Parts: sequence; C-alpha cells; structure tokens
Amino acid sequence: NLDIRFTSKKDQLAIEKALNSICKNGISFETLAYGEPFELSKDNPYLQKYLAAAEKITGVRPKLIQSAGASDARFFAIKNIPVIISRPIGGGHHTENEWLSEKSLKQYYEVVKQFVLNLN
Repeated sequence: NLDIRFTSKKDQLAIEKALNSICKNGISFETLAYGEPFELSKDNPYLQKYLAAAEKITGVRPKLIQSAGASDARFFAIKNIPVIISRPIGGGHHTENEWLSEKSLKQYYEVVKQFVLNLN
C-alpha cells in the first residue's frame, strides 16, 4: 500500500501519470481513498486580515507554508468556504510528549480576537 499526499491538482495529475508509466505487465494501481487538496490564495482578503492581526500582536509577519498533512479544511474547501489553518507554537503532535507554548497560546488568542473584531 502507498499513502501519497499531494498539495495541488497539478501534483495529483503528475503522480498519476508517473504511476501509470511505472505500472506495466499486469501491475496496476487503484485509489482507495481520496481527499480534495486544499489551497487558499495568498491574496484572499480574510487571509490578509489575519496576517495583519498576527503581525500587530506578535510583531512578526507569519510565513505561509504548504503542508502535505490532512485537515478538515478540505471539507470546507469543496464548498468554497475559505479556511485559514494556524496554531500556537507547540510540538510532539499526537504523542505523549505533545506540548504547547503558554506565551504563544496567549498571543494566538489575541490574534484570533483581533482578526474577528476587524472582519467588517
């Protein structure tokens, strides 16, 4: 079994093309589960307001990254609902050693509060 995660439709098509070129002489593949990739435009006005709130509270403009992890954002994305995925600083996710920075959690609360109060 292979668990292949992709971050865009373009990547998905490239992966399928590569698998098709590898699979010959009776070897085949099938998709057992599929989750639509989630993407939010860097120009999205909600994202820009969120970044501004984060910069105001923390003094640092957050960096945008791509992640191949799964989230429930995909369920909103297929309904054309924009989603911003963010979190306080932490580590050891989903382990016995999971941790969260108290300072970062307080800042995260203030960022979300600032963002919500300035939506209009």
